[in-house]
Amino acid sequence: MHLPVAEFQECVRECQKLHEFFVLQVTSVLKDYAKKVSNPMDMPLSFTYFHQTVIDRLNSLVTFRVEHEKLSNAVSSVFCEGNEEDVRFEHEVDTSYSLFLEIDNLDSQTTGGKDRHSRTLKLYEQQISELEGQIVTFLRSLAGKCQSDEERSALLKRFNPLFYRKRIRSTIEALQTTMLQKIREDLERLREKFKVQFLMIFVHI
Repeated sequence: MHLPVAEFQECVRECQKLHEFFVLQVTSVLKDYAKKVSNPMDMPLSFTYFHQTVIDRLNSLVTFRVEHEKLSNAVSSVFCEGNEEDVRFEHEVDTSYSLFLEIDNLDSQTTGGKDRHSRTLKLYEQQISELEGQIVTFLRSLAGKCQSDEERSALLKRFNPLFYRKRIRSTIEALQTTMLQKIREDLERLREKFKVQFLMIFVHI
C-alpha cells in the first residue's frame, strides 16, 4: 500500500501471471495422472485454490487504489492554492487512505482479517463521504460570495475535476441551474427595458 499505484498494479499483474501458471501446471499434472488411474472420472480437475482469496483481495485493492488516486488527484487539482482550507481537504484524503496502512491487507483467509478489512473499508467510505459533504458546503459558500456570473462560471469550472463525484455533481448542476435561471431573468428584464424604450420612441414619433 506504500508503493505508487503504477508499481502496485505491476506487482499484482506479476502475481496474477504466477497464479495462472501455477493453475496450468497443477491442471496438467492432474490430467496426466488421471490417464493412469482406473477411474479418472472420479478425479476432480477443477479446484478452488487456497490462495485464490489473496488474488481476489489484490484485484480489489487495485480497483480501490486506482479510485483513491483519482480522488486524490482531483482534490489536489481543485485545492491547489496552498491555503489552510486547501491543505485541510488534501489532508483529509491522505488521512482516510492511511487507515489501510494500519492493517494487513493480504489477510484475506482468516475471519479476523476479513473483518478488519471490511471495517477499514467502511470507515474509509464514511470519512470520504464526510469529506464530500464538507466540499459541497464549501462550494456553496464560495458560490454565495460570487459577485457576477463570470465569477460563478470560473468557480464551477474550478470544481470540474470533482464532477464525477455524485454529491458534488448534483451541487454543481443545481448551481448551474440557478445561474442559468438568473441569466434568463436578467435577459427578460433587459428585453422589457428595451421594449419600454422602444414604445416611448414610437409614441414620440
